[in-house]
Amino acid sequence: MRIVLNFLLFQRNIIFTALPISLLIAALTSEFSNFGFFYFLTSVLIHLSVYSIKPPKELFFYLNNGISRVQLFLSTILISVLMILISQLFE
Repeated sequence: MRIVLNFLLFQRNIIFTALPISLLIAALTSEFSNFGFFYFLTSVLIHLSVYSIKPPKELFFYLNNGISRVQLFLSTILISVLMILISQLFE
């Protein structure tokens, strides 16, 4: 359970940044049916730019708890795919 909470804590920063940007892109392009795809692109780009290019000290918290960078990236992909599925339900 602790690992799941750590993944959600990690995703908090990505979700709160990617969600408004994705909504803005969907609004500007008038393609709300592609919101999930926009969220996928935005969240992966945010993850790569923030946590891969210059890792902050926050990343070491997750590494010290036994969560690898690959697992963190896969959690970003998983949540993005879930957002795509959820956005398809509301189409």
